[in-house]
Amino acid sequence: MKSREISRWQRALLFSSKESLRAIATMFLATLLMAGGLGDWLRIGLGEALQKRAFSFEPEDNAGMMVLARLKKLSTEKLLNNESIRELGTVSLSQQQAVEANQIIATAKLEEAKESRKKEFDDKVLVFENHEMKFEYRSFGDSPTDGRSLYISMHGGGGAPKQVNDGQWKNQIRLYEPSEGLYVAPRAPTDTWNLWHQAHIDPLFIRLIEDFVLFENVNPDRVYLMGYSAGGDGVYQLAPRMADHFAAASMMAGHPNETEPWGLRNLPFALFMGGRDAAYQRNQIAEQWEKRLGELKMNDPEGYPHLVKIYPDKGHWMDRLDAEGVPWMAQFKRQRWPKKIVWKQDDVTHQFFYWLEVSADRARGGAKLTAEVVGQEIRLDGSDIDAVTLRLNDELVDLDQPIKVVWNNEICFEGKLNRNLTSIFDAYQNELLPVSVGYANLEVVKKSRTARDEEDLKYWLKNILVEHQFSPQEAAEILGLSPQEVQKAAERFELNKLAEERDLPSLKMLPYPGGRHPRIGFLDGAIDPQRETKISVFAPWDKSSYVVLDVPEAIWSNLGLTYLAHTHVDTIWTKQGMRLAPLEWNRSDPNRLQISRTLPNGIRFEVVAQAAADHIDLEMTLFNGTTQTLSDLRVQMCAMLKGMSGFEMQTNDNKIFQPPFAVCHDASKQRWLIWGWQPIQRSWGNAPCPCLHADPQFPDCPPGETRRIKGWWSFYQGTDVDAELKRIAAVWEIN
Repeated sequence: MKSREISRWQRALLFSSKESLRAIATMFLATLLMAGGLGDWLRIGLGEALQKRAFSFEPEDNAGMMVLARLKKLSTEKLLNNESIRELGTVSLSQQQAVEANQIIATAKLEEAKESRKKEFDDKVLVFENHEMKFEYRSFGDSPTDGRSLYISMHGGGGAPKQVNDGQWKNQIRLYEPSEGLYVAPRAPTDTWNLWHQAHIDPLFIRLIEDFVLFENVNPDRVYLMGYSAGGDGVYQLAPRMADHFAAASMMAGHPNETEPWGLRNLPFALFMGGRDAAYQRNQIAEQWEKRLGELKMNDPEGYPHLVKIYPDKGHWMDRLDAEGVPWMAQFKRQRWPKKIVWKQDDVTHQFFYWLEVSADRARGGAKLTAEVVGQEIRLDGSDIDAVTLRLNDELVDLDQPIKVVWNNEICFEGKLNRNLTSIFDAYQNELLPVSVGYANLEVVKKSRTARDEEDLKYWLKNILVEHQFSPQEAAEILGLSPQEVQKAAERFELNKLAEERDLPSLKMLPYPGGRHPRIGFLDGAIDPQRETKISVFAPWDKSSYVVLDVPEAIWSNLGLTYLAHTHVDTIWTKQGMRLAPLEWNRSDPNRLQISRTLPNGIRFEVVAQAAADHIDLEMTLFNGTTQTLSDLRVQMCAMLKGMSGFEMQTNDNKIFQPPFAVCHDASKQRWLIWGWQPIQRSWGNAPCPCLHADPQFPDCPPGETRRIKGWWSFYQGTDVDAELKRIAAVWEIN
């Protein structure tokens, strides 16, 4: 078909009425698509046409139908990947279309995995990194129409020679017999005391479940966890942190060590113990857990289903009375979309738990977050992390209606989300059988930043109250604390003494704490400024004055607006419904700050600021992890002057733009701020902010290569700024 005719059909699709020509055009295009004849139209025309309408389609619109047709074709051709679905990813889908898209992707992923995993299942050996896990299994009863049950049963032993643990494994294979299902006994990869709760166990068990789904028709919602003695230790540990992977769990004669039961909110949990099993105080701890589970249940009646049996006359061996746990578990199916989640990270951390997701740097041991859905409102409670992604589905909320997200009484989001292919496909990037597939993913960022520990809290309180001289109320808002908690912590750390002893080196550089907006004006051009790109540099002549360097404020490329350190206009990520997680400066060296961010398409940039005696050296590197050359790589580097006494006038009359420098002076013209980057693209200033810009540009960057730019910041006291700029140029080796 000629390009002129294609353009006619594109225009018809976009501008015709819903009742007539659009329907005809859509049918024609769908026919072409199924015949493989769209070619360049899909890549160019559909990408443009649908993205223009990505957030305005109603369920009856046919764009989703075309996306499904394309998805089926990609699946048939085994071409499903991030690149192939990129242009389809933001198109709004109806609920039924999202269900069908999920089915297409799930089926394709399972078929693809069968080819690569058959041998490991036949050999009954799974490998993760340098750990090998063998397994044996037995089959019981007939297969139900909805798939078989799977019982994972962990043997005892541990801290013993290999032959002892081998014997425990062989015994475990014969220990229990469900009325229906597959009963699998894995052999622990190590012979250490903590056989079943080391970090390699979690991915090995996930892979074990996946393989049984692939080759033995197991229903992933009917997977049960159990274990005896050291295997019971494993149940105590694995069940709370992997609760979203199981339908129920049964602990026999084990010890919990340091673990806690918070994560069992939606996982039926049975505990069997001999009343005379006193080794390691197993019996006493079992009684404590019985009490704890009862209290949790009392305070949350819809959660924490449990069964505890302590047999008074039994020791470590319970004469198989504990086999009661098998039929007890069998009555339950896994909850994929619980309306309430309590997520407490163990020492072995996870990035996913039911419909919640955190970035790797936020998956920290001990972090706790509660999420609850009430109607169309999602309520988050917890101060241990500051960003979480919600994988939302119509099983949880009505995605055709607006939703509201509230975190610690702070409204983080209000509005309507669109079901989209990007969210669905994202679920399959980490697991073959994702627990909760979101049809619309929403990253929620808490404005306050919680300190990691006491040392971190002391650092930030000194930064905020002493160095930046913010108010206790501002500190409370930044740290997610009450003013009273800030006051008590300040007294505990004796910050009043730190204020009295506050030093003023020739050049002091600190992470900007956020909270207070770093601009005076043009605030609508920098909504919700992110603190992780911002550095405060204090004037050597005034310990209360500082400039805020935004490095970088923005990155442009041939892809579009690739990064923005605040909210103003859409980036290529916000157009796809994606929000980047907040980061923090690495401050291990008091004279050096470093930060690195990897964008979703593989672009990685790093900024390093190194304080010297009389200036700050800056370097920014950019690595191209995409498959195409990056060009037009313009970077905005902004120095904001609101906090710099004598330089905060909203004017450009006190500025000199002499590339690669942007310079500002006070009223006396004896104090100067010097800001420079090279290779420079533009020096300028935005009077309303007020700010200085020395905006560099990276050379074009092919795939797999790295490019660098370098920057300079300094203060100058004197009257001959031209001579100072020449001196810096010589030091900086500028021709």
